[in-house]
Amino acid sequence: MTNEHTSAKKRYLVVTIIGLALFLVGYLAGGRTFTQVGAQSVILEAVKNNSTLLTEVQSILDSKFINWKASTTRPTEKEKEYGMIKGYVDSYKDPYTIFFPPAAAKSFAQNVKGSFGGVGMQVSEKDGRVVVIAPLKDSPAMKAGILAGDIIATVDGKDTSSMSSEEAVSLIRGDIGTEVKIGVLHKNTKSVVEVKIIRQEVKIPTIDTEKKDGVFIIHLYNFSSESPQLFEKALKEFITSGMQYLVLDLRGNPGGYLDAAVSMASFFLPEGKVIVSEKKGDPKDDSDHRSKG
Repeated sequence: MTNEHTSAKKRYLVVTIIGLALFLVGYLAGGRTFTQVGAQSVILEAVKNNSTLLTEVQSILDSKFINWKASTTRPTEKEKEYGMIKGYVDSYKDPYTIFFPPAAAKSFAQNVKGSFGGVGMQVSEKDGRVVVIAPLKDSPAMKAGILAGDIIATVDGKDTSSMSSEEAVSLIRGDIGTEVKIGVLHKNTKSVVEVKIIRQEVKIPTIDTEKKDGVFIIHLYNFSSESPQLFEKALKEFITSGMQYLVLDLRGNPGGYLDAAVSMASFFLPEGKVIVSEKKGDPKDDSDHRSKG
């Protein structure tokens, strides 16, 4: 075997290993986003009918709760239902299982679609606070000076300390051309700075490429429905570039469609190779997602 063939074989092996590892990371990172639990009233009724403690708490709150400030309002029956279901789901303490009420489900659908009215930043929850993962490239948020690691303290004057990231996102997003005021706590600072941002159409980038120091870099921002086609195009660009080294950059990638990740991993792995194994409640429903070669 020639040195050229040996080098090519090693290069293929390295890219395959990196590709598999990173795609599995992408799948796992995205699992939390895409596992949804339906708001089934039958679960709620079962909890109500079998818990004297819950009945007692309901009675106390319904009769003695005080609206002690202007922003305090009693929850609707539907909000109570969603709250109980969220608590039921959260009790499993599984980071990849989450309940999406309608507002969060709408936000999820917008993310998958790839565009929405907003400021363009990815957020998550850390230590009970809403934290910026990263502003999207050239987004209103980036231009306003919002940085990765910033804490979103308020949105339009509303304290986010008791909000989930999904609730904060639903407030930040809105009609294109409208203003949103975001209270930001930058790293290593103690005072909140209010930033005014005009919402724009935010198109979530999927892929871009970069050539640096003899390395071809594919930045992969999500696993959307169009990701496999764009990824194939980027791989062809890598091949024609004549470069030997390829890096897949998934930093800040929140996940996406499992089918998209499987399709993209299939560019590296032989047909039939197991990429992801899904374990479900009933073992007979377990399934393997294999490379399409």
